[in-house]
Amino acid sequence: FNLSLLLDQLTDTQFPMHQRSQANLNMIETYAQRYQLTILELKRLIARSVDDQRQFNQTTFKNLMEQQLVVVSDAVDNPYELASEQFLQTKQPTIPLNQADLNLIGLLRKKYQFEDDLINVLFDYVLDQTKGQLSKRYIEKIASSWVRGKVKTSGEALQYLRKLQETKPAGKSPKKVIKDVGYQKDVPTRQTMDEIKAALKEFYPDDENL
Repeated sequence: FNLSLLLDQLTDTQFPMHQRSQANLNMIETYAQRYQLTILELKRLIARSVDDQRQFNQTTFKNLMEQQLVVVSDAVDNPYELASEQFLQTKQPTIPLNQADLNLIGLLRKKYQFEDDLINVLFDYVLDQTKGQLSKRYIEKIASSWVRGKVKTSGEALQYLRKLQETKPAGKSPKKVIKDVGYQKDVPTRQTMDEIKAALKEFYPDDENL
């Protein structure tokens, strides 16, 4: 993204000179890099973010940007190398990312200090496991286990997941385990619940609730 080229094409009416502070420019550059919009589209959104008092409103700009479809870069061969906004957009090509998903990306970057390639592996795994749902609680549980396991790159994450898959008991699923210990539609006894938890612990060793 060429910020200088964008600024050269913006008139003082579209983006007043006195509003071109470093904070505003940093924000524009961050969103421009993540969403990969054209200069023409960026000019339109920036101009719409300038109010009647000729002030650039960061909240307006943020809201306008987050209503756009993220343009996915074709310059990378490995999708995990995409910015996380772009990676998630590939999962829903015609629907803009919602605020909850964007907040989740921000959380993983700031709280867990995850790079985007690691976030993308995490999203890919969770979407596969939950049939397309991004559960914040589930994602944070896995993220915490990766922090404890010192998983820092997409390669390490993929290796971690492969090992996890290999350690699961062969030929059984969590549902099969529950059936095997006798839990059907009846209200389970305390003993039955303890047996279920013990069996499921084999599948989810990091789950503190088991």
